[in-house]
Amino acid sequence: MQYTAVVLAGKTPSEKDDLLEHTRTDRKALIRIQGKEMVRYVAEALVDSGRIDRLIVVGLSEDHLSDLGVDVPVTFVPNQGSLLANLVAAANELAETSRAVFSSSDIPLLSSEAVRDFVSRCEASDADVGYAIVERSVMESRFPESGRSFRSLRDGQYAGGDLSWINPEVITRNKDYIESFSSSRKSALRTAGTMGLGLALRYLFRRLTLEYAEKKADELFDCTCKAIISPFPEIGMDVDKVHQYDLVRSMLARSLA
Repeated sequence: MQYTAVVLAGKTPSEKDDLLEHTRTDRKALIRIQGKEMVRYVAEALVDSGRIDRLIVVGLSEDHLSDLGVDVPVTFVPNQGSLLANLVAAANELAETSRAVFSSSDIPLLSSEAVRDFVSRCEASDADVGYAIVERSVMESRFPESGRSFRSLRDGQYAGGDLSWINPEVITRNKDYIESFSSSRKSALRTAGTMGLGLALRYLFRRLTLEYAEKKADELFDCTCKAIISPFPEIGMDVDKVHQYDLVRSMLARSLA
C-alpha cells in the first residue's frame, strides 16, 4: 500500500535561534545544504521509498517553494502558528485516511530505505500511532558527534526519531493531550509527567519500560500506540544546532562528491 506523508515545516522560533542566524535563513525547512533545501531531501526520500503517493507540507506555501521536484501530488498548507494547530490542519487534510506518515522537515540524511523499513514495521504493528526511536549504540555508531540526547529506560537508551505513523482521528480527538505533550517534549521527565505519576516515577528511577509506556499511551489516547525501534539512525539525525548542521553538511558533501 501507499500512504500520504505529512511534512511538518512550520516551526517559527519565538526566541533567538543560533542555527537560523548562522545560515541566514528564517525557516529551518528552507536551510540549504549542498545547494538544496532540507525539506527537499526529506520529500525525495519519502517519495523514493515507493510507499508514499501524496505529500502535504504544513508550514510552507508555494511562495516559498514552487515545487519539490517529486512526481506525486503536493499540497501546501500555511503555517498555523503552533505544532498542535499544524497537526490539526494536517488531520483536516487527511479526511477518510486511516493512516499517514508524519515527518519533520529537518532530517536531510533520511533515506528511502529507512522510510520503507519504518512503514513496514508500522504496518506489521497495526498500531494507530507508531513513533520511531533509535537505540543509542545504533545512533552513535554512525553519528558519534551528533550531540543527540537519549532517554534512559529499563530496556535501554533511545533517541526520539522524526518519523511517526498516525491515524488522523487520534489527533482530532486528543487535542488537549497533544498540546501537553508538545509543550513538554524537550524534557523527558515532563513528558513522562503528562502521562501520569506512575510513569513519571518509573522513569525517574529507571524502571520505565517501552511496554509500560506504550500501555499508558494506549489508555490516554484511547488507541493503540507502538514504539518503532528503527535500525536506521538517520531517522534521528535532525538538524537543530549549528554543529549538527556542519556535521550533516560534511556528510552530504562526501556522499555527493
